[in-house]
Amino acid sequence: MANLNKNIILVILFLSFSSALVAQIAPGKYVVFYNTKAGTPYSLEQPEAFLTDRAIQRRVRQDIAIDSTDLPVNPAFVDSLEVAGADVRFSSRWFNFTVVNADEAIMETIENYTFVHSVSKKIESIRHTQKQTSKYEQELKQALYGPGYQEVQNQINLEPLHNLGYRGANMRIAIIDAGFSVMNTMSAFAHLYDEERIVATANFAEDTTVYYAHTHGTAVGSIMCADLGSEYNGAAVEAEYVLIRSETGSSEYLAEEYSWVAAAEFADSIGVDIINSSLGYSTFDWPAQNHSLEDLDGQTTIVSRAAGKAFEKGMLVVVSAGNLGNDPWQYVSVPADNPDVLTVGSVDINGTLSGFSSIGLPEHNFKPDVVACGELAPYVVSDIVYNGNGTSFSSPLVAAAAACLWQAFPELSNQNIANAIRNSGSIYPNGNNNIGNGIPDFEAAYANLETTTLLPDDTAIAECISIYTDKQRALHLHIYTPDNSFVSLRIYDMHGKIITTRKATILGGEVNEIVLPSVGNPSKGQFIIVNLDGPLINESRKIFVD
Repeated sequence: MANLNKNIILVILFLSFSSALVAQIAPGKYVVFYNTKAGTPYSLEQPEAFLTDRAIQRRVRQDIAIDSTDLPVNPAFVDSLEVAGADVRFSSRWFNFTVVNADEAIMETIENYTFVHSVSKKIESIRHTQKQTSKYEQELKQALYGPGYQEVQNQINLEPLHNLGYRGANMRIAIIDAGFSVMNTMSAFAHLYDEERIVATANFAEDTTVYYAHTHGTAVGSIMCADLGSEYNGAAVEAEYVLIRSETGSSEYLAEEYSWVAAAEFADSIGVDIINSSLGYSTFDWPAQNHSLEDLDGQTTIVSRAAGKAFEKGMLVVVSAGNLGNDPWQYVSVPADNPDVLTVGSVDINGTLSGFSSIGLPEHNFKPDVVACGELAPYVVSDIVYNGNGTSFSSPLVAAAAACLWQAFPELSNQNIANAIRNSGSIYPNGNNNIGNGIPDFEAAYANLETTTLLPDDTAIAECISIYTDKQRALHLHIYTPDNSFVSLRIYDMHGKIITTRKATILGGEVNEIVLPSVGNPSKGQFIIVNLDGPLINESRKIFVD
């Protein structure tokens, strides 16, 4: 018996030692930060090598320069990581890093490379134990009662835009989420696949299709683009969509924030106009990774910095405020703290703040920006309409409505659209950190933009007297300025793509006629956008073709 006990003790000691050894050398996910982009084969003079034409046009349209943060990381650096034995997952152009799976020995080798600035602590264990329940379980608790899709859309006064024909056509929306299970087999989304309006998919969480792991993204997407006829109709059914998976639904690690960075950069590179992300981060399965309230400054966490960078690149970023209103955390999660993103909280159909809706810090009255119905909100999974609770459902409603608004004014910037939505809020300008500026009114936002873009600037000293197209599609402008000046002209088609540009000299004290021989080949009834920018005149006009 003594020998048996001794053997048992030895076995226990061996197993304990083995477990400790495995824990020490177990592979994990790390971030490798580079100290330079020197030697890259890419150049700012040839952006088409790393950005699509649509992405480039979005920058041109909004006067956004292509800069060094757009350049991909040096591929030679990435090759060196693979030679060292690392499994490369993805890289970041904006922040010049690569995420890898590797063990500690490999990371020690990599850390000594001259082009490496630093390596992170392990951001995820490859052998972690996943929870048995989904972190979205509460949101997706399915009820068969609650307001219909028309009611939640009417709450934000979206119907007038739909009646004008604005349902998101020519807008491209990325949904960054946890998975899109069954989406590609549902009748509610058949129109998207039939018309090839699911333009791309990407999975930065793992090496699988996006149609796997979770229906959270499917539910979110349904609010934007599901079509079941009179039973359910999404808010932007005519838009194009990009489905991106950046996280798992059964665990929470800091690695998911880095996956979100990759997702946003992918969206940028293929010309996305609007990102909706019904995801947020505050605490993690490893408590050492937890954020603090001091981190909620919009600039500390990598995901908030990425959301801000996405906005800098010309995309409108719409995110859910979070569902922590009843939790000890209480406040918005990241990236909802970034001042440039449009953060959406939740109310019920009567406009009462949902108890679960995260609020902004008292000193940050800009969060949330607006609210919409996320309580008993209708969504579709497996072609059945359910009602669920969460800011995950109010955010895509606002994002889709923003696509309809931007479709109406394709020449405007993401900042113009975001401001119009904020300023249309039901309690603007007396916002607070519970409901922000209140419930947006998209008809009011449309009217405000129509007034500011179609009429001359009251502060201008000059006047654009008339603009019209003749039967040969030549564009005629008559401009008066009191003094000699100049004006830069940009002509856009109705999809927001630049047709032509020109700089013209204006003689003061007389009416100047400027003729552009061609404005493309728009059909009768379509319109072009004419933007005039100069020291004495600054305005845009929508010109319908006869």
